[in-house]
Amino acid sequence: MAVPRNSLQTLSSTLRTLLICAVLVVPSLGAPGFAWAAAPTAPAAPVATPFPGDLALATSVSEENLRIADGSAIVIEIKNPDHWMFQPIDLSGADTGRFVVQGIEQETLAAPGPTERYTIRFALFHVGRFYFPPVRLEFVDAEGAHYFVESDCVSVKVASVLDDGGAGGLRKADGAVSIEEPDRRFAQGAILLLLALLLVGLGVLLARRLKGRNVAPAAPVAARPPWEVALERLRELQDAVEAGELEERPAYFRLSEIIREYIGGRFAFDALEMTTREIVKQLEHMTLPKGMDRTSFALFLSELDLVKFARQQKSAAETKENLGLAEKVVVQTRPKPAAADNASDRGGENAR
Repeated sequence: MAVPRNSLQTLSSTLRTLLICAVLVVPSLGAPGFAWAAAPTAPAAPVATPFPGDLALATSVSEENLRIADGSAIVIEIKNPDHWMFQPIDLSGADTGRFVVQGIEQETLAAPGPTERYTIRFALFHVGRFYFPPVRLEFVDAEGAHYFVESDCVSVKVASVLDDGGAGGLRKADGAVSIEEPDRRFAQGAILLLLALLLVGLGVLLARRLKGRNVAPAAPVAARPPWEVALERLRELQDAVEAGELEERPAYFRLSEIIREYIGGRFAFDALEMTTREIVKQLEHMTLPKGMDRTSFALFLSELDLVKFARQQKSAAETKENLGLAEKVVVQTRPKPAAADNASDRGGENAR
């Protein structure tokens, strides 16, 4: 399709006019007195710094022991005698963990003195102990300087998912409910403490080894016979029971430990790590001293187990009788002195 000549001429004239305008206008942009208009910029927000002085600040919790979905509040009060301008709390960037913040209120109290009060209302939907982090409070003093202070960290414990009505039903919760939410801060602290103690122990052990290389070894101390140790511990236990220093169940635990330790030392096996049935089975393969009956001894150990694990109650007379039986077991199973030693002892006594 042919383009009319007059249309081409009109287009050519228009382009020529635009080119002339550009030649005349562009050089004037660099002329004196001409400047590009800069886009307006917002003034930089002042940066708050820690307050160098002391302010009376108190942090409290309206209810520290909660149940799931119960509401509570963290109350922060700060004395403001100079009527400084405190800013609203902003928790948008704070890590509040399990706390569900339901609202923040700020008010100025006139009595008993000018005080700024912040109330942070929250709820928890998990069981355990939780810690609300310190809250940053920013304010502007009379001279226009921007400062901030921080509140204390507070803890709240959620004890149960059951209500107090006794009906046994679960409380209505607004969110997901976790049956148990353990507080891992204590476990982490305990692990760090154990690691520190381990390092200290290794250092002490290494120091002792280095120090003791040139020291002559000490003479070995003869171990006491197990029957002597057992009889001494039984007398101490009997004195403690008669004086009322031990309750029944702890006394039976100690009595069982004394007898098991003695039997293991007397017959050379680890009776402390065995059950009553395993101890009796171990004794079946041994030649026992005269006067020791396996069946009676098994019944005695079972009697102790009933108090330890089944919480069977015993009277004071029965406890005294069991202590006597334990002493009788030790006396009947300890090694008897040789006949020759007895004869020499009698000869020495006659000579004296």
